[in-house]
Amino acid sequence: MKLGLICIKGLHCSYQAIVSSGKVVPMSRRAMEESFSEFADRCVEFVEEMGGILQEDVDPIEEAQRIAEIIGSVTKKWTVPIIYLLYTAGEMGFSDLAKLLMGISSRTLSLRLKSLERRGLVNRVVVNDRPPRVRYSLTDAGGVVAKMAGPMYLYLRLSAEPS
Repeated sequence: MKLGLICIKGLHCSYQAIVSSGKVVPMSRRAMEESFSEFADRCVEFVEEMGGILQEDVDPIEEAQRIAEIIGSVTKKWTVPIIYLLYTAGEMGFSDLAKLLMGISSRTLSLRLKSLERRGLVNRVVVNDRPPRVRYSLTDAGGVVAKMAGPMYLYLRLSAEPS
């Protein structure tokens, strides 16, 4: 089952589920909230199955700082829209990204792309044309991050809507 929040010009929102047959079924806000709660429980189970976030020999304060650094690097201003654009477009040039991210400076875009590349989330490929061009795309890990961000975005969007 796929979940969705449909908004028409930001005025009216309705919730829907797309069941395995492909049929769109209206959903109550309560049912959507229950689905997210079940999903969150499955996420906790998944983390526990993968060995948990904290290892026994790790200082929880150091681990919390490490988590904050990692999450912070991916949630800085402009980073999420960059990941989203590369996820939906597949591959883009620097100028294409700059045009679509209205208001971002070239310096900030460059810094965010370099940070994502260092984290292993973005590939940077130099194309030997005249003049040389650079193309950016998500790595497999970047694609996973983009997919994992979808449910969080949908939930935050749902929780921001008036009841």
